[in-house]
Order: sequence, then C-alpha cells, then structure tokens
Amino acid sequence: MYENTCLKGLRVLDVTKYLAGPTTCQILSDMGAEVWKIERIGTGDDGRAFAPFIDGESGWYHAFNRNKHSITLNYTKPEGLELFYELVKECDVLIENSAAGVMQKYKIDYDTVVKINPSIVYGSISGYGQKDSPYVNYPALDGCAQAFGGLISMNGQQDQPGGKVGPGAVDEIAGYMCAIGVLGALVERGISGKGQHVDVAMADACLNFNENAVTYASFTGENMPRCGNGHIALGMTGCYDTLEGKSTFYMNIPSDKFAYQMLDIIGHPELKENKAKDNASRRENWKLLDELINEYTSQFSRDEIIAKLREMRVPCAPVNTIMDCMADEHFKQRGSIAELTHPRIGKYAVTMTPFKFSRTPFREPVPAEDIGQSNALVYQGVLKKTDAELESLKAQGVI
Repeated sequence: MYENTCLKGLRVLDVTKYLAGPTTCQILSDMGAEVWKIERIGTGDDGRAFAPFIDGESGWYHAFNRNKHSITLNYTKPEGLELFYELVKECDVLIENSAAGVMQKYKIDYDTVVKINPSIVYGSISGYGQKDSPYVNYPALDGCAQAFGGLISMNGQQDQPGGKVGPGAVDEIAGYMCAIGVLGALVERGISGKGQHVDVAMADACLNFNENAVTYASFTGENMPRCGNGHIALGMTGCYDTLEGKSTFYMNIPSDKFAYQMLDIIGHPELKENKAKDNASRRENWKLLDELINEYTSQFSRDEIIAKLREMRVPCAPVNTIMDCMADEHFKQRGSIAELTHPRIGKYAVTMTPFKFSRTPFREPVPAEDIGQSNALVYQGVLKKTDAELESLKAQGVI
C-alpha cells in the first residue's frame, strides 16, 4: 500500500476536525504517510455529523478522511495524556487545527510535545495564528476567515454586496499551505535533525489567496472592485450566452491577439482602433463588448462556440456542473476522481489531491474508517499494549 510513495515510512498524528486540518493530513496520506487520526470516543470527528448521509455515514466526513487509521483517545484523562505522549514518540508529524490556546490547555501544545520528541514537525492551523496577532484567542471557521481576509468583499457582482465563496475555500487553502510548510520543515529536518512548529493562520491564507488585491490597493489607493465573472484587468472576459441559455461558457481574452481575433469573428473589427485597442480600453468598455459578444454567441450552441474558439486557441471552457465534471473525460483520464467502496455506503466518489508525481505515485485510496477501527493496530501493534491493558483503558474511558 505504501511502497514507492514519496512519504513512505512517515507517521502523522492527526489531531484535527472539520476541514482545514483533515485536508492537510489527507494530502500527506495520499503521498504515502501513515496517518493516525485521534477521534472522540463515541462521536468521533465533528465532521461525522455533517450531511449528506447514507446509512448513518457522512459523505462530508468521507470526502476528507480517506487513508487514515482512526483511533479513539481521551487525552483529558491523565492516563490518556500519557498514551498521547507515547504516540508522539512514534510520529514524525503532528497536525492540529484547534483555536490557539486549546492544545496548551490540554498539555499537548508544541512547546510540550517538542520536549518529548525534539524531531517532530508540528503543524497548527487556526483563525489568526498562534502568536503575533491581537486576535489569536478568537475562534474562526472558513466563513469568518473569508470575511476577515477580504475575500467576501471582493466576490460577487459590482452592484451587489459581497458574497461568500460557496465551498470552504479558505479552509482548504489553509490545509494546503500547512502541508507545504510541513514538507519544507521535513526537508530542513533532514539537515538539522530538529523539528519545528509550522503556524498557519487562516486569515493570512485568505489574504494571500486574493490574487494581487493588496498590490492593487497599494498602487491605486483603492479597494479592488468586485467584477462578477469578469476580470479586474481584462475586458472580453467572463461568462457568455449560447442557444442553451445565459452564461453557459467562459472565455478569457488576455492579449490583443485574441481580442482582435474575437472582434473579427463577431463582426466589429473597427473597435480595434478605439474601444478595444488594449486591455485597459477593453476593461473600461466591458459592458458594451459583452453585449456585442453575447449578440454573436447566442446564435450558436455551447459546443459550437467552444469549438470555434478552441480552433483559434482562445482560452475558453464550458460552465460545468459538478456532475458534468464527474462525467468528463479530462477528470477520468487524470484520475482526479476516485471511486471507493465502503461496506455500508457502497460505491462513492472522492476527489484526489490535484498533483502527480512522475516516479512516486499516490497510494491506493481507501475509505475513511469507523471510529476507533485501528485501535488494536496502533495501541497493540505499535505501542505493544497487551489485551489486558487495552481492556483496562477501555474500562477507564481512555480509549
């Protein structure tokens, strides 16, 4: 299962919930790390309560927790804390995404853990980071981070209030950022032999995600305006109409070359000399240009207009639904979606981590486990606890 993966032999202690932290651990697990996910006795990760459900199994939870070994542990009990420290000694990486201060409260924070395992790489994801912010003690989930980091203010139509990006974009971005930081720390550990703390603030991840918004404000002294499906620097860019209806395909016009070709096609070459002569002009006159483009593209089916544009090498794409994506040959050939089989759910689909290695492929994905399914594997197989010790820990409510 782990052979020929780039992280084979690496062990990760997953003390995460919801989305950001589980994303980090799932990326590491796809690359071959052995992930031990600590869950609450009985109820497990909070994400197990999120819809949709099949036979009591959460589709939301299964989307972010494949490949992991689920173990239960109550580290608020003294016996559980000692067991936690034993797990730490066996692991290379620990990932957590609780609010700042929570891990310290339970004596499982970086400063405590590094004394037990000096080589551990400890990744933390929180709303405002672990230090260097007046807001470190405030909790935050994805929507809060989108609001605080400026994303909501930038998303949506120009004449409407800003809107939250639908999926948990900042959660996932923070998860990816944490994975990158952890991998960098692991490379450095190979030189120094020492671990370190990787501190990811969701607010920072959101601000960084906002393309050139900070530089735009610095250059202009103004906030970047919302531009809906368009682009702040480009005209003739956005969603356009076809015979099937409104906004059925997307087109990018990043240069004069493509703009002039498009103007020839829609029958308005004269605009090359004035209202569409360069990016700035096209952006200034985007409403007029969009009307002319829609007047032309509305005469054709979506497939027809995309075929015309692709022949000219104009960047364009259909506006797909998720079910369209699931049926598309691109995602099938790239292996972007994997089909897993669970004993109660049956067959279901998940997205894979979106990059590929030429020599060290991802491990074969397996479904998320039941709560505590790997207790024996980890506590007996690795920590060498006896049957009697395991039964005593269960009786005490530790595992």
